[in-house]
Amino acid sequence: PDTLAGVMTPAAAVDLDVMEANLSRMAAYTSAHGLALRPHTKTHKSPEIGAEQIRHGAVGLTVATLHEAHVMAEATNDLLIAHPPVGAPKLERLLKLPADLRVTVALDSAIALDGLSEAAARAGRTFGVLVEADVGMRRVGIPDPERLAELAAETTRRPGVKWRGIMFYPGHIRQHVSEQD
Repeated sequence: PDTLAGVMTPAAAVDLDVMEANLSRMAAYTSAHGLALRPHTKTHKSPEIGAEQIRHGAVGLTVATLHEAHVMAEATNDLLIAHPPVGAPKLERLLKLPADLRVTVALDSAIALDGLSEAAARAGRTFGVLVEADVGMRRVGIPDPERLAELAAETTRRPGVKWRGIMFYPGHIRQHVSEQD
């Protein structure tokens, strides 16, 4: 169709000029502030847009599910899986990701670490680990700093995993720092 009126909905419509401007603006901002950008693909779920984010300087992509990981593996060589795969079926699916893909898994429990470490070691693979802290949103993560440190230390002693740091999501902070209480 020549106009949007002729498009069968629901349908995705992307203004490529606006997308390019947004990607360029984010790349300029992160570069100017010395930040490494790893956008979450849940907003677009498109390997083509993910590839554009990489082309604009993102260091990798973030996904929520293993299905998204398999799709976005086409767009990048570096993925963060924001929710840990727990249980044999999910761990088997994780192991089917390309061996040359750098994969980091965010987790917040010994149960998730145990399964990931065992599956990776058994398959001769290594996955990075970010231990997730709860910084007040009470959604995911470990709220107690001592427990967080214990789990982080445990990742350094396990086969099949490599400690890569701490992750947190301060999504409850929606105001400029000057407006926060």
